[in-house]
Amino acid sequence: MVRNWAIAIGINEYDYLAPLNYAKRDAEAFRAFCFNQLDFEEVYYFSDDSPPIQQDYGSPMRSQPTYGTLSRFLRARFEEKFLGAGDNIWFFFAGHGKRHLNRDYLMPSDADPGNIQRTAISINYISERLRRCGADNVILFLDACRNEGDRDGEGVGVEKQQGIVTFFSCSPNERSYEIDEFQHGSFTYSLLQALRIQGKNNCATVDRLYQYLRNQVPEINSRYKKPRQTPYTIAEPATKLHLILLPKQATPTDVSILKADAFEAEAEGKLELAEQLWIRVLEASIIDNQAINAIKRIALKTSKTQADIQTEFQPDYTSNSRSSEESSTLSTNYDKPNQKASYVKLSNNGAELANLAKTEKKFTYAKLAEVCCISKSTILRFFKQEMLDTRKFEIICEALGLVPESVTENHSTTKSDSNETISLLNIPPQILSSSFTTSTFKFEVVSIDQKGQEIQRNQQTAGQYIEKRVSLELVLLPGGRFLMGSPETEERRLPNEGPQHSVVTKPFLIGKYPVTQAQWKAVATLNTVNRDLELDPSHFKGANLPVEQVSWYDAVEFCLRLSRETGHDYRLPTEAEWEYACRAGTKTPFHFGETITSKLANYDSNYSYRSQLKGNFRKKTTPVEFFPLANAFGLFDMHGNVWEWCLDCWSENYNNALSDGQAWFDDNSTNLRLLRGGSWYNDPRDCRSAFRKSWDSNDKLNRVGFRVVCVAK
Repeated sequence: MVRNWAIAIGINEYDYLAPLNYAKRDAEAFRAFCFNQLDFEEVYYFSDDSPPIQQDYGSPMRSQPTYGTLSRFLRARFEEKFLGAGDNIWFFFAGHGKRHLNRDYLMPSDADPGNIQRTAISINYISERLRRCGADNVILFLDACRNEGDRDGEGVGVEKQQGIVTFFSCSPNERSYEIDEFQHGSFTYSLLQALRIQGKNNCATVDRLYQYLRNQVPEINSRYKKPRQTPYTIAEPATKLHLILLPKQATPTDVSILKADAFEAEAEGKLELAEQLWIRVLEASIIDNQAINAIKRIALKTSKTQADIQTEFQPDYTSNSRSSEESSTLSTNYDKPNQKASYVKLSNNGAELANLAKTEKKFTYAKLAEVCCISKSTILRFFKQEMLDTRKFEIICEALGLVPESVTENHSTTKSDSNETISLLNIPPQILSSSFTTSTFKFEVVSIDQKGQEIQRNQQTAGQYIEKRVSLELVLLPGGRFLMGSPETEERRLPNEGPQHSVVTKPFLIGKYPVTQAQWKAVATLNTVNRDLELDPSHFKGANLPVEQVSWYDAVEFCLRLSRETGHDYRLPTEAEWEYACRAGTKTPFHFGETITSKLANYDSNYSYRSQLKGNFRKKTTPVEFFPLANAFGLFDMHGNVWEWCLDCWSENYNNALSDGQAWFDDNSTNLRLLRGGSWYNDPRDCRSAFRKSWDSNDKLNRVGFRVVCVAK
């Protein structure tokens, strides 16, 4: 599983240098893009007024970008390896830069231009620290050299950084400029635009991104009457120019180049590198038989003999923390000559849960190794989902509070069987059959501020799966981890929305829209499974209006009939799946941002949320395609129009909530079920991503409908 991390730094206020206008906004936008569009696991954010940064252990760290804070962060966080081959770390800096004594420096907020060596941070040092994390791909985006004073004749960008790709906002002897009309630096504005481009002209690779920036930034500066500014890129080694930055946007040609690199690496015996390149092929092409066969082939090549494994996985007796009696017992078990050793590794979901448990328990890798009396290298193999002997695997699980059987992927014995199933990372489930047609669709995503003003809009493309029998459009959502519920600081929050907790979901297909009346009629004519269905139950009539006045049991019957007809496993979404789908990577009350407007959704707009904006109260449902704006997953009508039934029974809060995205069922057989999303009848508070409502499962209202999930097997 490829992991993505980033650091975003934006500095407007300097102690000894001219202030900037939009560097902080640049970093904010870059951070938001990494989280919301690219689904990065972690983005460390430093700016003039950014919140403290939570750490694995100890108190939160200050995030104001002073020399002391930034240098300490780079030193402490990047002291040990926490990423691996194939992983990515992006570093973004917006602020002043300086060339001094043949070295390139970035200027913290308290940098003294008269004492560069002791108050600024060299790019060489930043690169050296970032490489320690273990990621194969380290990318620097440097929107620097914005100072309007003495520049010593050269800007940053002369030094090469070994093994790193660096995008510079301007060439040496040039400056970077801010564009008031965009409220961004010219480079950052162009960078974010480039990363959003879809289709054949996208900027998925280093080389195409470089070519776009090199052409676009000078054109923007000319248009807004700024001096020339020419970005350039240094890729070290040069082969990094065809590195795929955005796997989901990669073209077949990009993938072919990557395949060639993978074949070459394998031919040269660089099996670990070859495997990582093939995994990147899978990341970019979703499914590829050559990649699948190659990973199987490499797995077999690297399988170890029994003697090799026993040598590598000998129990650790060096620690005094374990009693001699216990050590003796372990030794006896491993020394039995006729006993076959058993080896296991973490599943994908298990790895997510293990990392979550490590964070919650405030363990470092070293601390966990100490608790388990196991070497740190073994701990790292565990988290990297490598094979581990069962006993050590169980010890680590015990320390993390995990049940081994629930997080184990596969078992192996002393020999590698050529027919053994190899677990492949990030391959979407095989769910297609002749009843599906596939296509792509374009949609727009907007973000608004607390006053309801649009601050960002971009066009995206997603794939859809269409169930031909009922013209039902579905979108495949990747599995992922998200924070479910609302924070205590969220306006008009209710107690039943907490406590917030992390949830890991598996991939699943979900309806692009709520089920329409036309789709309802198509399924209601099919043979009964458990109960009869009305052909036309809705109060507001229209083929493309969402079906309403259906009970929870009616919705379940719809799913059962559709499953029998198509051979796919349809059901209602779990509450966790629904919120994951609604948020689409956001953490705000609405996927649009901090508020909502009647231009974006259908609700009772006589009321407002966090603003004084009121709008057109429509007093009825609207067609599912009425609002052309979707969330980042490509889903529509997640806020308002009709409430949507969820599979779960009602629970009063999230105490003891499940963390795997499964439905929660009450042993007392309560008749209360979950509704999510709000409706045309409700005020905006009820339409928030975290709002949850209980309702009798037999009841039928003209504001309650549903959308379906197709289980990805």
